[in-house]
Amino acid sequence: MRILLNGMYFYPEVGGMEVHMLNLAIEFLRLGDRVEVVTSNSAKMGEKEVYKGILIIRTPFFGKNLLGWILTTLFSIPVFLKRSKKADIVHGHDIASILPCMIAKKFKKKPFILTLHSSHFIKLSENFIFKKYFRWGIKGADYVFAASKEIKEIANKLAPEKEVETIVNPVNTEFFSPWAKPIIRRKKGEFLLICPRRLVEKNGVQFLIEAMPKICKDKKVKLVVVGEGPLKDRIEKRIKELKIEKNVFLIGSLPNDKMPGLFVSGDLVVIPSLMEATSIAALEAMSCGKPVAASRVGGLVELIDEKVGFLMEPKNPEDIARKINLAFNNVNLLKKKGELARKKVISNWGLDKLVERHREVYLSFLKLSH
Repeated sequence: MRILLNGMYFYPEVGGMEVHMLNLAIEFLRLGDRVEVVTSNSAKMGEKEVYKGILIIRTPFFGKNLLGWILTTLFSIPVFLKRSKKADIVHGHDIASILPCMIAKKFKKKPFILTLHSSHFIKLSENFIFKKYFRWGIKGADYVFAASKEIKEIANKLAPEKEVETIVNPVNTEFFSPWAKPIIRRKKGEFLLICPRRLVEKNGVQFLIEAMPKICKDKKVKLVVVGEGPLKDRIEKRIKELKIEKNVFLIGSLPNDKMPGLFVSGDLVVIPSLMEATSIAALEAMSCGKPVAASRVGGLVELIDEKVGFLMEPKNPEDIARKINLAFNNVNLLKKKGELARKKVISNWGLDKLVERHREVYLSFLKLSH
């Protein structure tokens, strides 16, 4: 089977959608399929690259803003149409992929699968113009996956007649495992928090920083924040104002192959988001046997409950501190939650099951088209 994937961002970019697409592509190849990806050149690399057997074709990128995304999508269409000629299936990931995939369906007669991923979809679904665009794409796709129940509900409101299946981001449970080698050393008696979040408003890292003085008050605690973003200067300034420079470390981005070692280094992984469609970072941490403290928002409540972690009120430093202190007061409970977290990921979101489901859908449309 020849599979053509499309997404605004892809490897080496790191994010839920990017990792989702990469995991699927690698597994499709392992099962004998041919995989190509048309994406933007947001990472400023070569126009073509073969990575782990995946042919990646990068088209011009015009910036991370609305005009940039529109221009990037338009400039990708000729390349995507050319590559779709020999594809059996075209699979678009998220909202920017709708237009090129719909054109490939109309002019190249290719089955079009759509996966809706992100908080951008949730946020823009109330906009009059985008609402019409999304409805057009959802109705036009041959099959629609949604990365969370919240996204599925929005898609169902936009196109009630269309079947939408929830399918959470897959996790490579062999790679993200409790047996990875830790990459952070810590002092005896010290608790380590890991926060794998880009420094943008919607990820809520600023509220975790506000909670840190209460978390550090009676315990030795270190917080390691992994991610870049426009809030970095503001957060660094606030860390100095709160006098917690010895407790909080912003280490920037890490490549994906370092993340298992990062997660197993910590006691608790914190996802303080204000909005979240789903969280591949939370799932990867759980797969590494770590409990997760997450905001009670969006798709996070579909992944995390009190058996495997802690749910916190968003934008509430007092509650964030209270839940994290509660976690550190019972080390045995933390360990048990982490063990149950890994079992939950293996049972529900293992990569093999989700790849199998994708191939079932692909093959059903290939049979119809022949």
